[in-house]
Amino acid sequence: MKNCCLAGETSPSEWSDIQFPEAEVLILDFYSMNYTLPQFIEKMVKLEILIIVNRGNKQAKLTGLLQLSNLTKFKKIRLEKIAVPSLNSITVPLKSLEKISLIMCGVSEAFTNCNVKIPNAFSDLRELDMGYCHDLVNLPPGIGHSVHLQKLSITNCQNLSALPGETGRLKDLEMLRLHACSRLRELPGSIRELQKLKFLDLSCCLRGLMKLDLRRCSHKMKLPESVKKLVQLEKMICDDETSTIWEHLKLRHLPQLNIDVRSEQNNSLAWLGLGLN
Repeated sequence: MKNCCLAGETSPSEWSDIQFPEAEVLILDFYSMNYTLPQFIEKMVKLEILIIVNRGNKQAKLTGLLQLSNLTKFKKIRLEKIAVPSLNSITVPLKSLEKISLIMCGVSEAFTNCNVKIPNAFSDLRELDMGYCHDLVNLPPGIGHSVHLQKLSITNCQNLSALPGETGRLKDLEMLRLHACSRLRELPGSIRELQKLKFLDLSCCLRGLMKLDLRRCSHKMKLPESVKKLVQLEKMICDDETSTIWEHLKLRHLPQLNIDVRSEQNNSLAWLGLGLN
């Protein structure tokens, strides 16, 4: 059996004799306020994907994640309507995990007052997807040191206020989606260091943005359609390579925009404290 789905209100304690040694995908579907991962998971040596779905009205408290630590092929986990436990509870790193999806989950306990940082717990993380996590205010600690992260998607997390300054350290990041994060007011200056970034989605975000600095960004970059809605954007700092893109936007959609074109020489003077603001 490659795929396995267990649903209903059956207690995990009643599954002690169940074995799925060949299963690669496991779906746990339940109605409960408290849920412990069944013990047979630690024997599922071929497990690659785990999906945990809570059908109840409130987020369920989840325990037993340590049973995943010895699964060398385990790559993806998706949690729905789960109160994610603190990263401090992950005492053994999940070294093979590549993708985490958190949908309608509570994450405040997971990311607050943590000694364990994301790269220590998930050293090979490639994708992080969070949607409708309404208590998400800040990204997980140490996210900027997740050197293998390629995709970061945050959608409908309306209390997210800012990205950490270390975001620019995500050297392998190719996709950054920030959709409908209505309280997001600014992007860190380090975002210009994302040399591999190919896709940036700021839809339904940053409508109150007043200043944007995109120096040293490739002239080949393609801006999202949502940039036309930045009606309060007053100042754009860019270089010669990208100025024509913003001149076009100013002419057709953003007449109030003041475009400040700075050459590499001016950038060097500014770094020395001799440039003009």
